[in-house]
Amino acid sequence: VTGGNYSGTFVFNVSINDVTLNVSNVFFNLTNSTGSQNATFTASNPASTFWNATINTSNFADGIYNITIHANDTVNNLNSSIVVARLTFDNTKPVPLFGTGAESDGANISRSNIYVNVSLTETNEKNITFTLYNSTSSYNQTTFTTAIRTINWTGLADGAYTFNVTVYDHTGNFNTTETRTVTLDTTIPSASISCTPNPVKSGTTLTCTCSSADATSGVQATSYT
Repeated sequence: VTGGNYSGTFVFNVSINDVTLNVSNVFFNLTNSTGSQNATFTASNPASTFWNATINTSNFADGIYNITIHANDTVNNLNSSIVVARLTFDNTKPVPLFGTGAESDGANISRSNIYVNVSLTETNEKNITFTLYNSTSSYNQTTFTTAIRTINWTGLADGAYTFNVTVYDHTGNFNTTETRTVTLDTTIPSASISCTPNPVKSGTTLTCTCSSADATSGVQATSYT
């Protein structure tokens, strides 16, 4: 098998062909992409079928590795070949961050769209998911596998929304941005005024009051003349 992405601990195993069935020992030599030796693992044969060794990828820097298989029989015949190439070890979580232009947390916006963009630190990306929630549930979830870093949700009704972005790499490591909240409000507030007495009479005190309301983002200030 060629390729594969690994994090944490995995078991590597092989079957060995020897016509006399006199295999005495097997070991795996692990090297990085430049060819320098990193480690050697002696394999065991508990079930008399496969020779295997446990490899902990966290002991190595993230990167691409090759494994060479060495096998001896009881009369010291030795064979080796690279049977697995370009194993990717990756124990580092992706780091997604909101970029310039993404809606600020707590913003009140007088429009019907929400724009989000992110920057990402990850060399082994599998996918990125943008998720938008309204006040009751997940409103939209969009996943990209082609290094897209932006999304613009349009045609949204007035109301409060939250959003975040999650990134997975090919070994299953993932990370999620903070969750931000924004309020969309395209409806103008309402105001009313009332005066007493009505009709007005000369020589009396006239008292007027003003009230205002806004169903979405709330009233910031009210004034009247």
